[in-house]
Amino acid sequence: MSRSLFFLVSLVILMSQMPIAVADESPWFFRSPVPRSQTHSCQITAMADLPSSMLKKWIHSHEEDQGEIRVYRPEGYPLPLSRGREGVEFRQDGTLIQQQIGATDRRETVPGHWTVQDSGVIQVTLPNQPAYQLTVLECSDQVLKVKQSN
Repeated sequence: MSRSLFFLVSLVILMSQMPIAVADESPWFFRSPVPRSQTHSCQITAMADLPSSMLKKWIHSHEEDQGEIRVYRPEGYPLPLSRGREGVEFRQDGTLIQQQIGATDRRETVPGHWTVQDSGVIQVTLPNQPAYQLTVLECSDQVLKVKQSN
């Protein structure tokens, strides 16, 4: 009995020191270890305003999507295994690399461009595909949340 009690007390102490964004609606195993106070909404008004945390490769974490809100995690983030994942890379010069799921479940790379349309709204243009807009809802080093519209 004393081992069980010791284990339980140790677990409670360990977990109390781990910052977790409890307001997140996703399951506990997908919650960002970044406290909610360190995430922020993006106020993008020009290409130069794109936060440096966005300028990297992002992998779609479809398990965390909330309705129309798409959630992306940085490349290398420990996501569960999936048959295929889409991705996107934003570059400072306005180029964009979109990774789509191909016929063999491998990613196909499609180069494109992004421009700022409005505060927090990015226009994405890809060859032979209709342009679409991404409204950036949240961005940090660990998560990118966007809403896509045509």
